[in-house]
Amino acid sequence: MGEVLQNHPGDREFPVRGRWRHRAMVAKARRQTGRRRDRAAAWIIMALAIVAFFVALVASTAGPYDVRQHFGYGFQAVWRCFLIAFVVWFVLTFVTSLRDLTLPVREQRRYRALARTPELPEHRLQQLALASFGDFSDGWWPASLAPYGSRTELGGQWLDDTTPSPFVTIPLPARPFLRQELDQTYKVASGRDAQTFALDLIGPKSISWQFAALARSPEGDERLSRMSSLLGEDPWAARNLLEVRDMRPAKLLWATDVKNAVSMIRGAYCAGLLTSDEAWATIDIVSTVAFTVFDSWDDFFDDLRAGYALVYDDLKTIQEFDRLRAELARSNWPVTRLPFPATPHAPLPRTVVEPLAAAEDDTGRS
Repeated sequence: MGEVLQNHPGDREFPVRGRWRHRAMVAKARRQTGRRRDRAAAWIIMALAIVAFFVALVASTAGPYDVRQHFGYGFQAVWRCFLIAFVVWFVLTFVTSLRDLTLPVREQRRYRALARTPELPEHRLQQLALASFGDFSDGWWPASLAPYGSRTELGGQWLDDTTPSPFVTIPLPARPFLRQELDQTYKVASGRDAQTFALDLIGPKSISWQFAALARSPEGDERLSRMSSLLGEDPWAARNLLEVRDMRPAKLLWATDVKNAVSMIRGAYCAGLLTSDEAWATIDIVSTVAFTVFDSWDDFFDDLRAGYALVYDDLKTIQEFDRLRAELARSNWPVTRLPFPATPHAPLPRTVVEPLAAAEDDTGRS
């Protein structure tokens, strides 16, 4: 299963289609990038308008009497000839601008052709779907390793950040900027840092470890009660996430950790810190946690919601999460069509199976 076209960056309609609203969006993008429409087309339209003016002028002065009578005489005739030329220019310009309705579609096809990106198999789309909530919220691409236009993915001359982007509607962030963002957000400055940080997100740097430690702290009962209230009517909702089930690890907040790890790895790939093989190899490891701990997409998103409740501690954020989740469920995004590849008996690292014991060992070593 693969996706030929994805959503337009910043939009949630999947896949991208020609839309009337794209005219305004493309016009804004042209102003921001300084990219004008095809100048040759503009000159041709202007030439046709000038020809229309002189044809009308000749008709008004040397044409049959009935024709000249319609144009009038003197300034009135010239004005009407000018009006005809303006109408010709306006109509041709408007018709030409209608091509902007499909420019996002055409540019995405061109991007795929330049990047030579293959269609992803189903298991890769399932792994990327672990970050689909964030992708949907931000309007990022959910069906490619790069979540947005990437110079790394295009390769060749586009690796030079000074080379102007060939696209009007697909931004190509400079790789130094992306690396700065990664370093400021995650303290990741190299490919090795990215892989280590991703693995730490299913270990000592995970929200799940913090959650498990919080539950045992003096303020644990109060925080878990608050978290359960945000999640709904069940007063034990947060406490249930700590329970081991049928020889399977506790859910904790692994959905949030896996989502963050997948998103970070994709960002590192776009920044040129990881090759696609390195990125997928790391995603293989972290995605196994989600597909082993959870039973379905609903199970995964419920746990992700719990992570938002702990991190943001705000009812408005949870309500916004619910709204976006419902909108995502009604959409045509891949996650709504993909089966959840549950692998309940897959081996997991000790950091996931016994997080508290692993945390104590980690503390002892440090």
